[in-house]
Amino acid sequence: MMIPPTVVPSQQQKEDTAEGEFVSKFAVIVVVVVVVVVIVVN
Repeated sequence: MMIPPTVVPSQQQKEDTAEGEFVSKFAVIVVVVVVVVVIVVN
C-alpha cells in the first residue's frame, strides 16, 4: 500500500504488523511442509 505514514492511523499500522506476522508464520509453515514432502517423496 502506497499510503504515507502520516495518513495511516496507528490502529491500521497495528493491523498491518499483525498481518505481516501471520504471513511470515504461514510462509515458514509452507516451507516446512514442502521440505517434508520432498523428503518423503525421495
